[in-house]
Formats: sequence, structure tokens, C-alpha cells
Amino acid sequence: MPRQLLSDALEQAERSEPVVRAAALLHIARVLNAFDHAEAERVLDRGIALAADLAEPDEELEGGLDRPIVDETHLGGTYALNVHSEALSTREFLHVLCDKLGLVVTPGRREISMLVARQG
Repeated sequence: MPRQLLSDALEQAERSEPVVRAAALLHIARVLNAFDHAEAERVLDRGIALAADLAEPDEELEGGLDRPIVDETHLGGTYALNVHSEALSTREFLHVLCDKLGLVVTPGRREISMLVARQG
């Protein structure tokens, strides 16, 4: 039974958006470690590789929301975030992120600079 649940969770993770998939794979590896250490290592490696590819999380979130995210927190520095979620979409993950970190996302209009490249 637990093995089937983990298998189902892996399949669900693979169908999720990259930012959600990376978090899910890391969590699944932690649970899987109790049953199959070698398989847990393989899943962990996939999760870490995917997380490393998501160098700019805001870009990943923007892609899933189809609009830019403007940081108006006025916080400086770099933060390491560790958020576990069962969200299946970027929008759901953003809600979890806001709830866990006390952030507020407000839709609005802003003038922003953007580089647009077109094939000539």
C-alpha cells in the first residue's frame, strides 16, 4: 500500500509544473527513504537537479501565472526558502507560499522595463 501511494505521488509530481515538481520530489524522497534507500537517492537526485535548474524562482512563478511578479517588499539580500506543498499548479503554490511566509500578492498595473527580442 505505501509503495503504491508513493508511486502515485511520483506520477502526480511528474505532471506538475517544475517548481511544484521539485518540491514534491524532495518530499517524496524523504518519505521513500524509509522503504527503499536506493530509490530515495535517485528521486532526491532528480529533485535536486530540477531545483538547481530553477535558478530564478520568480521567473518560474511568472511563467505559470502568465504575468510578471514585481517585488515590492523592499527586502534586501537573498533568502533560502524551504516550503513543502501538495499544490498542483503555480497559482496554488503561490497561495501556499504567501500563507507560510506571510506575503501578500496583489494584482495591479505597474510600468516596468522589459526587453523584447523579435526575430527579424
